[in-house]
Amino acid sequence: MSAELVWAGRSRFCRVVACGRIRGQSDRRSAQGKRRATTIIAQIEDLEALNAIDEIAAVERLDCLFIGRIDLTVALGKTDPNDPAVVDAVASICAAGKKADTAVGMFVADVAEAKQWRDHGASLFLLQSDQAFLLAGAANLAAALR
Repeated sequence: MSAELVWAGRSRFCRVVACGRIRGQSDRRSAQGKRRATTIIAQIEDLEALNAIDEIAAVERLDCLFIGRIDLTVALGKTDPNDPAVVDAVASICAAGKKADTAVGMFVADVAEAKQWRDHGASLFLLQSDQAFLLAGAANLAAALR
């Protein structure tokens, strides 16, 4: 399986690929499978990406616009991701995704915030870090065992 992340606005690129030969596939078969299994996500987190959002959202084979709301907040000269200027920018990114039939995702603080952005068309949400999720589960388990 292949995963591909592309960040718009800056030249950051990360690619993680499982080797087809390890699974016993030929190079040709493995390459074809990788193309079908590749997910492309553009991270939108600066003014350059925000200003080109319709063009980015329309990129062929782009699967998702992922909004880096904290970096976008800083890029907009704000300190709070709930500032009206940031909310408007995030809403415009959601609208561009909807127009291009491209999924939109973001990190959210809580379920209520996920519901708010779902109403704007976002469909991929990261809620808590994996460490926080595991710690909360461990704390709940410890409390249940007391």
